[in-house]
This record gives sequence, structure tokens and C-alpha cells, in this order.
Amino acid sequence: MRTFLKNPNVDYESYIRKTCSDAMNSGCAGINMYYRDCRKEFVDYATLKALPVSVWTVDHAEDMKKFIQMGVHSITINQVGQLERILLDDKY
Repeated sequence: MRTFLKNPNVDYESYIRKTCSDAMNSGCAGINMYYRDCRKEFVDYATLKALPVSVWTVDHAEDMKKFIQMGVHSITINQVGQLERILLDDKY
């Protein structure tokens, strides 16, 4: 699995705290990250810090649903129609 974490074995909790701290200290309005590096605990912590999380580039319906349920702020995609159908479904 491809990831952009410098060390995929890094303690994820430390990664969350450092990334959010760096974003806040830099005056960022949010965090835009590779979707495979994003987990629910990241979104939850960033939300507590008022940092919206965006993910890129998500092309599979199941992944899109997962990130909608996680509460990400935005999803960069190539399949607009696919995401539109998901969003129009009653469950979301």
C-alpha cells in the first residue's frame, strides 16, 4: 500500500498531534492529505482543533463512503458522478 507518511511505522497518535500542531503554528486553514494516510482518529483530533481535513485523490466508491462517514471536509476525486450518486443516496 502506497503512503506518504515518511515512516509508515510511526506512532500514528504522534503523527496526528505533530501534523495538527504544525498546521496551527503555520496558520493553515486546514489539512489536505493523501487518503491512505487519513484515519478517523486524525479527523476527530483535527476537528477538535478546528482544522478541516480534506483527502485526495479518492476514486473508489467504498473509500468515498468511508470518508463521508468519517466527516472529512472535502474529497478530491476523479469520478464526480460516482460521488454525486453516493451523496444523493438516503443513507448519507
